[in-house]
Amino acid sequence: MHEASVAKDLLDLVLAACGGQRILRVGLELGELSTVVPDALRFAWEVVPAGTLAEGSAVDIARIPVRVRCPSCSFTGHPVSIFEGCPRCGTISVEVLAGRELRVTTIEVADHASD
Repeated sequence: MHEASVAKDLLDLVLAACGGQRILRVGLELGELSTVVPDALRFAWEVVPAGTLAEGSAVDIARIPVRVRCPSCSFTGHPVSIFEGCPRCGTISVEVLAGRELRVTTIEVADHASD
């Protein structure tokens, strides 16, 4: 399960960005073509931050659907399957515009007054 190493890398990134503040929630965008399984990442996030300022924090995952552009007919949209190519003209070689993301979008930290 490589999601544990993904969670560790995300944790390092988030802790560095928060400058010693307690982390309550992390928002992520996760593309459908990424090799990360959302439920496995959520599970890893429950374990990996133990003993850090992110312990007990939540992770919110927004799935990003696959979106392609066809160089032959200019179709832009969601394919039936990435392996079937363009749903309009059948061209196999399509450009992937979205769906590979693994991006931190938000980090919610505790207000020092309410720690």
